[in-house]
Amino acid sequence: MVTKEAIKADDRFYIDDWNLERITKRKIISYRVETIPVGNIWRLIEGKIIPLRETDVYKYLDGDEIARKKYEAYCNSELCQGNDARSVRAYESLISLLRSEMYDMERGAIFVDQLNIILEGQHRSCILLKEFGPDYRIPVVKVQYEGLYIRTRLKKIIAYIKYWRVN
Repeated sequence: MVTKEAIKADDRFYIDDWNLERITKRKIISYRVETIPVGNIWRLIEGKIIPLRETDVYKYLDGDEIARKKYEAYCNSELCQGNDARSVRAYESLISLLRSEMYDMERGAIFVDQLNIILEGQHRSCILLKEFGPDYRIPVVKVQYEGLYIRTRLKKIIAYIKYWRVN
C-alpha cells in the first residue's frame, strides 16, 4: 500500500494537505505520473459519471449563469469549509493564471483514478479543456485504488456509451 507520506514526498508534483487527506481515505495500491488527453477525464458527481464539459465548473467558463450560481452555492457549502482554494475569487484567479502560464504539476497536480475519474484538479482540468480542447495532453497522477467497485466501473461504461451516442 502507498502511504500519504510517500505521495507527499514525491517531488515530481505538489498536492496540498486538504486534498491529500481526501484522496488517501481509500487504500492506494500504486500511483504513477502519466500523460493523458484532458478530454479523457471524467467526473463522478451525485452518483453519475459525466464528462468534464457537462460539469458546472466547465459551464461556468462558458458564462452559464445557472452554473455560476450553483458554483457559488458549492463554495459556500460545508464541503468547502477550511479550504480557501474553494471560492469564486480563487477560481477566477486560477483561470487568469492558466491563461497566462502553463499548467505545472509542481504547483498543483491533477489526480485521477484508474478510470480517469477526477480526484483533484477539476478546475484546472476544465480550464485546460476549454482553452486547448479535448485532445490536449496533460500530465496527471493516476492513482490505483484497492478494490475499485464494480458499480463504479459499470457507471463509467454506461456514461461512456451515453456520451458517444450523443456526440
